[in-house]
Amino acid sequence: MLEDHSQFELAVEPQTNIVCFRYLAKSNSSEERSTINAQIREKLTREGHFYIVKTVLNGETWLRCTITNPFTTELEMSALLDAILTC
Repeated sequence: MLEDHSQFELAVEPQTNIVCFRYLAKSNSSEERSTINAQIREKLTREGHFYIVKTVLNGETWLRCTITNPFTTELEMSALLDAILTC
């Protein structure tokens, strides 16, 4: 899903249930992208519908999602991406 969406970037190809990605705000510096991704994470967790964490890779903030529920479907993941896009 993330690879098919031009507004997101994977940090690395996932090999487990942990997915590290970020929202690509157009025409922003890496500092601005980091700030925006941190703000997205804060808003999502405050709203309570999704819980994701952030991590720093090479000095930039990325979003990290660990999928542990075996009943998670593409519907929930799509809803997460939609929520990120509306932040």
